[in-house]
Amino acid sequence: MKKKFLRYDAYAGKSIEEVFTADELKGASVLTVEQTQTCVFYNTGKGNFVMKPLPLRAQLSPVYTILVTDINHDGKDDLFLGGNFYGLKPEVGRFDANYGVTFFGNSSDGFDYIPPSASGLFIKGEVRDSKEISTKAGKIIVVARNNDALQVYEPAVKK
Repeated sequence: MKKKFLRYDAYAGKSIEEVFTADELKGASVLTVEQTQTCVFYNTGKGNFVMKPLPLRAQLSPVYTILVTDINHDGKDDLFLGGNFYGLKPEVGRFDANYGVTFFGNSSDGFDYIPPSASGLFIKGEVRDSKEISTKAGKIIVVARNNDALQVYEPAVKK
């Protein structure tokens, strides 16, 4: 394919038949993606779950970690999402629109976006994991980034 298309823009917008020959397509495996949104699944009991996509802010970049905790101490589960992915060809760009996405749980089993300035959670880089740790001073959030130092946060939001 590198010989046929030197740059991404050379095959962008082309159909699969324009990119591959009929012989190449004969031996291809066909896979189907049904859902690409970042979602939550609510357990309704007896092995049944209801899927609900998260708001738009959760859809802007790949998500690799979701921490469920009560950030604002209101008794409802809140979510902290981290992600991004830089391992793409330069001509395609990076998936880097996630600086740590925080959602507060609301009374209708949904989530409301909280900007980093209000949550105190602002992370640059490729986030791969997050954990909440209890300390003598209270709970903190530790965020692991790919090829980078850990970041530690005490959420700025207080009840």
